[in-house]
Amino acid sequence: MKINCNVIKDLIPQYVDGALSAESKELVTEHIGECESCKAYIKEVEMTYAELDGSADDFRETDSSEGIIVQGELAALKKIKRKINFKRTLAVLITAGFAVVAVFAGYLYINEHLSYIPYEKTGIVSTNNILSTPNNYQMLLAYSCEYEGENIEFMILCSSPASRNEKPKGVIEFADMNKEYGESVDENGEILTEKLSKIYYLPKEAINKLPFIYSPKYMLLGNTDEILNKGEIKTLVEQSTLIWER
Repeated sequence: MKINCNVIKDLIPQYVDGALSAESKELVTEHIGECESCKAYIKEVEMTYAELDGSADDFRETDSSEGIIVQGELAALKKIKRKINFKRTLAVLITAGFAVVAVFAGYLYINEHLSYIPYEKTGIVSTNNILSTPNNYQMLLAYSCEYEGENIEFMILCSSPASRNEKPKGVIEFADMNKEYGESVDENGEILTEKLSKIYYLPKEAINKLPFIYSPKYMLLGNTDEILNKGEIKTLVEQSTLIWER
Protein backbone atom coordinates (compact mmCIF):
# COMPACT_ATOMS: atom_id res chain seq x y z
CA MET A 1 0.00 0.00 0.00
CA LYS A 2 1.43 3.37 -1.09
CA ILE A 3 1.54 5.99 1.65
CA ASN A 4 2.28 9.68 1.23
CA CYS A 5 5.78 10.65 2.41
CA ASN A 6 4.37 13.47 4.54
CA VAL A 7 2.33 10.94 6.51
CA ILE A 8 5.38 8.76 7.04
CA LYS A 9 7.49 11.75 8.14
CA ASP A 10 4.84 12.59 10.73
CA LEU A 11 5.20 9.07 12.11
CA ILE A 12 9.00 8.87 11.98
CA PRO A 13 9.73 10.68 15.31
CA GLN A 14 7.51 8.19 17.14
CA TYR A 15 9.01 5.36 15.06
CA VAL A 16 12.52 6.29 16.18
CA ASP A 17 11.31 6.75 19.75
CA GLY A 18 9.67 3.30 19.76
CA ALA A 19 6.22 4.71 20.48
CA LEU A 20 4.33 3.33 17.44
CA SER A 21 1.97 0.39 17.44
CA ALA A 22 3.14 -2.79 15.72
CA GLU A 23 0.94 -2.08 12.66
CA SER A 24 2.16 1.51 12.22
CA LYS A 25 5.76 0.45 12.74
CA GLU A 26 5.37 -2.16 9.98
CA LEU A 27 4.00 0.45 7.56
CA VAL A 28 6.92 2.83 8.20
CA THR A 29 9.47 0.01 7.85
CA GLU A 30 7.95 -1.07 4.54
CA HIS A 31 7.90 2.50 3.21
CA ILE A 32 11.50 3.42 4.08
CA GLY A 33 12.65 0.22 2.40
CA GLU A 34 11.47 1.75 -0.87
CA CYS A 35 11.90 5.50 -0.25
CA GLU A 36 15.43 6.95 -0.02
CA SER A 37 14.13 10.36 1.02
CA CYS A 38 12.29 9.03 4.07
CA LYS A 39 15.24 6.76 4.89
CA ALA A 40 17.51 9.82 4.97
CA TYR A 41 14.92 11.63 7.12
CA ILE A 42 15.02 8.81 9.66
CA LYS A 43 18.79 9.11 9.91
CA GLU A 44 18.47 12.82 10.59
CA VAL A 45 15.84 12.20 13.28
CA GLU A 46 18.11 9.63 14.93
CA MET A 47 20.98 12.10 14.89
CA THR A 48 18.75 14.79 16.35
CA TYR A 49 17.71 12.54 19.21
CA ALA A 50 21.35 11.69 19.80
CA GLU A 51 22.13 15.42 19.97
CA LEU A 52 19.29 15.99 22.45
CA ASP A 53 20.71 13.22 24.62
CA GLY A 54 24.14 14.85 24.55
CA SER A 55 25.72 12.03 22.58
CA ALA A 56 26.32 13.58 19.13
CA ASP A 57 28.28 16.43 17.58
CA ASP A 58 26.62 19.65 16.44
CA PHE A 59 24.67 19.54 13.20
CA ARG A 60 25.61 21.36 10.03
CA GLU A 61 22.62 23.14 8.56
CA THR A 62 22.24 22.29 4.85
CA ASP A 63 19.61 22.58 2.15
CA SER A 64 16.38 20.67 2.83
CA SER A 65 16.14 19.62 -0.80
CA GLU A 66 18.91 17.10 -0.05
CA GLY A 67 16.72 15.46 2.59
CA ILE A 68 18.58 17.10 5.52
CA ILE A 69 16.73 18.69 8.44
CA VAL A 70 17.04 22.47 8.60
CA GLN A 71 16.74 24.56 11.74
CA GLY A 72 12.93 24.73 11.64
CA GLU A 73 12.58 20.97 11.37
CA LEU A 74 15.14 20.49 14.15
CA ALA A 75 13.13 22.70 16.47
CA ALA A 76 9.95 20.82 15.59
CA LEU A 77 11.59 17.49 16.42
CA LYS A 78 12.85 18.86 19.74
CA LYS A 79 9.31 19.93 20.58
CA ILE A 80 7.93 16.50 19.65
CA LYS A 81 10.52 14.74 21.80
CA ARG A 82 9.79 17.01 24.76
CA LYS A 83 6.09 16.29 24.39
CA ILE A 84 6.64 12.52 24.20
CA ASN A 85 8.93 12.58 27.24
CA PHE A 86 6.43 14.70 29.17
CA LYS A 87 3.60 12.28 28.41
CA ARG A 88 5.72 9.32 29.45
CA THR A 89 6.74 11.00 32.71
CA LEU A 90 3.15 11.98 33.41
CA ALA A 91 1.96 8.42 32.77
CA VAL A 92 4.60 7.04 35.15
CA LEU A 93 3.63 9.54 37.87
CA ILE A 94 -0.09 8.83 37.49
CA THR A 95 0.51 5.07 37.61
CA ALA A 96 2.69 5.44 40.71
CA GLY A 97 0.04 7.64 42.34
CA PHE A 98 -2.69 5.08 41.73
CA ALA A 99 -0.43 2.35 43.11
CA VAL A 100 0.20 4.32 46.33
CA VAL A 101 -3.51 5.03 46.77
CA ALA A 102 -4.37 1.36 46.16
CA VAL A 103 -1.79 0.16 48.70
CA PHE A 104 -2.97 2.68 51.32
CA ALA A 105 -6.64 1.82 50.74
CA GLY A 106 -5.83 -1.87 51.01
CA TYR A 107 -3.95 -1.31 54.26
CA LEU A 108 -6.86 0.65 55.75
CA TYR A 109 -9.37 -1.99 54.73
CA ILE A 110 -7.30 -4.89 56.08
CA ASN A 111 -6.51 -3.22 59.40
CA GLU A 112 -9.32 -0.74 60.05
CA HIS A 113 -12.45 -2.33 58.57
CA LEU A 114 -13.92 -3.47 61.87
CA SER A 115 -16.57 -6.11 62.40
CA TYR A 116 -18.46 -6.79 65.62
CA ILE A 117 -17.60 -10.09 67.34
CA PRO A 118 -20.63 -11.70 69.04
CA TYR A 119 -19.99 -12.54 72.69
CA GLU A 120 -20.36 -16.30 72.14
CA LYS A 121 -17.49 -16.15 69.62
CA THR A 122 -15.09 -14.08 71.74
CA GLY A 123 -14.05 -16.91 74.04
CA ILE A 124 -13.76 -14.44 76.92
CA VAL A 125 -12.95 -16.00 80.29
CA SER A 126 -12.35 -14.48 83.72
CA THR A 127 -9.64 -15.96 85.96
CA ASN A 128 -8.67 -14.26 89.24
CA ASN A 129 -10.28 -11.04 88.01
CA ILE A 130 -8.24 -11.06 84.79
CA LEU A 131 -10.20 -11.10 81.53
CA SER A 132 -8.62 -12.91 78.59
CA THR A 133 -9.45 -14.51 75.26
CA PRO A 134 -7.73 -17.14 73.09
CA ASN A 135 -9.08 -15.49 69.93
CA ASN A 136 -7.48 -12.67 67.93
CA TYR A 137 -9.22 -9.32 67.83
CA GLN A 138 -8.32 -5.96 66.31
CA MET A 139 -9.81 -3.50 68.79
CA LEU A 140 -11.55 -3.34 72.16
CA LEU A 141 -14.12 -0.56 72.52
CA ALA A 142 -15.49 0.30 75.95
CA TYR A 143 -17.65 2.87 77.71
CA SER A 144 -17.60 3.36 81.50
CA CYS A 145 -20.26 5.05 83.60
CA GLU A 146 -21.89 5.08 87.03
CA TYR A 147 -25.11 3.17 87.60
CA GLU A 148 -26.92 2.63 90.89
CA GLY A 149 -23.88 3.60 92.92
CA GLU A 150 -21.48 1.33 91.01
CA ASN A 151 -18.87 1.92 88.31
CA ILE A 152 -19.76 -0.27 85.35
CA GLU A 153 -18.41 -0.70 81.85
CA PHE A 154 -19.89 -1.74 78.51
CA MET A 155 -17.50 -3.28 76.01
CA ILE A 156 -17.21 -5.08 72.67
CA LEU A 157 -14.41 -6.72 70.72
CA CYS A 158 -13.99 -6.06 66.99
CA SER A 159 -12.11 -8.02 64.36
CA SER A 160 -10.62 -6.99 61.01
CA PRO A 161 -9.52 -8.96 57.92
CA ALA A 162 -5.97 -8.76 59.31
CA SER A 163 -6.83 -10.14 62.76
CA ARG A 164 -9.08 -12.85 61.33
CA ASN A 165 -6.29 -14.16 59.09
CA GLU A 166 -3.50 -13.73 61.62
CA LYS A 167 -1.89 -16.74 63.29
CA PRO A 168 -3.42 -17.24 66.77
CA LYS A 169 -1.41 -15.44 69.45
CA GLY A 170 -2.52 -17.68 72.30
CA VAL A 171 -4.29 -16.38 75.39
CA ILE A 172 -4.54 -12.58 75.33
CA GLU A 173 -5.11 -10.77 78.62
CA PHE A 174 -6.98 -7.53 77.90
CA ALA A 175 -8.22 -6.40 81.34
CA ASP A 176 -6.74 -6.79 84.83
CA MET A 177 -9.56 -5.95 87.24
CA ASN A 178 -7.25 -6.17 90.26
CA LYS A 179 -5.86 -2.77 89.26
CA GLU A 180 -7.44 0.55 90.14
CA TYR A 181 -10.08 1.83 87.76
CA GLY A 182 -9.41 5.50 88.33
CA GLU A 183 -8.78 8.25 90.82
CA SER A 184 -10.79 11.19 92.12
CA VAL A 185 -10.26 13.91 94.72
CA ASP A 186 -12.71 14.51 97.58
CA GLU A 187 -13.61 17.88 99.13
CA ASN A 188 -10.67 17.62 101.55
CA GLY A 189 -8.18 17.09 98.74
CA GLU A 190 -7.66 13.42 99.48
CA ILE A 191 -7.21 11.04 96.55
CA LEU A 192 -9.85 8.34 96.33
CA THR A 193 -9.35 5.22 94.23
CA GLU A 194 -12.16 3.67 92.26
CA LYS A 195 -12.65 0.23 90.80
CA LEU A 196 -15.10 -1.21 88.32
CA SER A 197 -17.86 -3.33 89.80
CA LYS A 198 -19.26 -4.94 86.65
CA ILE A 199 -18.47 -5.35 82.95
CA TYR A 200 -21.13 -6.02 80.34
CA TYR A 201 -20.71 -7.21 76.76
CA LEU A 202 -23.00 -5.30 74.41
CA PRO A 203 -25.15 -7.02 71.78
CA LYS A 204 -24.72 -5.82 68.22
CA GLU A 205 -28.09 -4.06 68.10
CA ALA A 206 -27.16 -1.94 71.14
CA ILE A 207 -23.70 -0.63 70.24
CA ASN A 208 -24.97 2.39 68.30
CA LYS A 209 -26.60 3.64 71.50
CA LEU A 210 -23.21 4.46 73.00
CA PRO A 211 -22.11 8.07 72.52
CA PHE A 212 -18.69 7.26 71.05
CA ILE A 213 -19.31 4.27 68.77
CA TYR A 214 -20.58 4.64 65.23
CA SER A 215 -22.54 1.78 63.72
CA PRO A 216 -21.99 -0.22 61.52
CA LYS A 217 -18.21 0.31 61.34
CA TYR A 218 -17.80 0.83 65.09
CA MET A 219 -15.27 3.61 64.75
CA LEU A 220 -14.49 5.94 67.67
CA LEU A 221 -15.97 9.41 67.34
CA GLY A 222 -14.10 10.94 70.28
CA ASN A 223 -17.32 12.05 71.96
CA THR A 224 -16.63 10.22 75.22
CA ASP A 225 -17.70 13.15 77.41
CA GLU A 226 -21.33 12.64 76.50
CA ILE A 227 -23.15 11.04 79.43
CA LEU A 228 -25.92 8.46 79.11
CA ASN A 229 -28.99 9.04 81.28
CA LYS A 230 -30.13 6.47 83.84
CA GLY A 231 -32.87 5.12 81.60
CA GLU A 232 -30.45 4.53 78.72
CA ILE A 233 -27.97 2.77 80.99
CA LYS A 234 -30.74 0.58 82.43
CA THR A 235 -31.77 -0.47 78.92
CA LEU A 236 -28.19 -1.35 77.98
CA VAL A 237 -27.75 -3.36 81.18
CA GLU A 238 -30.89 -5.36 80.39
CA GLN A 239 -29.76 -6.04 76.81
CA SER A 240 -26.12 -6.89 77.57
CA THR A 241 -24.36 -9.98 78.92
CA LEU A 242 -22.68 -9.67 82.32
CA ILE A 243 -19.18 -11.08 81.82
CA TRP A 244 -17.53 -10.03 85.09
CA GLU A 245 -18.42 -8.62 88.51
CA ARG A 246 -16.39 -7.93 91.60
